[in-house]
Amino acid sequence: MSAKLHSAEARQAVLLAGLLQALFALFGFWFIGIPIAAFFSVAFYKRRVIGASLNPGLGARLGLISGAIGFVIFALLGSAEILLSHTAGGLREEVMKQLEEIAAQYPAQAQQALAYLRSAEGWGFIVAMSTIFTLLAFLLLSTIGGGLAGGILGRKDRR
Repeated sequence: MSAKLHSAEARQAVLLAGLLQALFALFGFWFIGIPIAAFFSVAFYKRRVIGASLNPGLGARLGLISGAIGFVIFALLGSAEILLSHTAGGLREEVMKQLEEIAAQYPAQAQQALAYLRSAEGWGFIVAMSTIFTLLAFLLLSTIGGGLAGGILGRKDRR
């Protein structure tokens, strides 16, 4: 028997959890904050839908959706923070400095790669890969947190 997802209640639960995830990530609590917020998305859903039948699959879906929402909020807030703090140029300089330190350890091949990464195309590649990695981290961590919540909170329903 599959659990039915109540859309209005689910929407409220995942929006709130997504906001919590973005805030946790902005303050650096990635690996603990995102799964905890996804766990809360399932708990918020269970609280709003009396008698909801929870399972790990439903929890994972709620967590996944909250992770996608959390990523969007995080990306918007993070972009605004960079634009408003006037550190956008400093961020690129810091990344380039770290790349030069790494390239110093591997002279021949790394110098070619560093030359590419210093270019506009290379910086675009760095930003794109960072964005993809961040999205995947949000989705994976939140799916895990939601799945665990569905299993734990759903077990309490069966007793």
